[in-house]
Amino acid sequence: MSRSDLPPAPDAPFEAPWQARAFALAVAAHDAGLYDWPEWSTTLGRALQGAAPDGSDYYDRWLLALEEILQDQGRPDPR
Repeated sequence: MSRSDLPPAPDAPFEAPWQARAFALAVAAHDAGLYDWPEWSTTLGRALQGAAPDGSDYYDRWLLALEEILQDQGRPDPR
């Protein structure tokens, strides 16, 4: 797929403030050494299986991946 085949980038990368916070939380957890990017990529990939084709639930899946990766390390459930 070439760059010209991709849809145009949105005006803002996040549709809602909670999405930006979820993104920032995942980056902060990585920066704190809680996981590495390959581990995150694998976990997010699993969470994205069966996601909405239009990407409307992307950040919902992002949060699921973050919860999974932290729970797998024995961290408490945030709920």
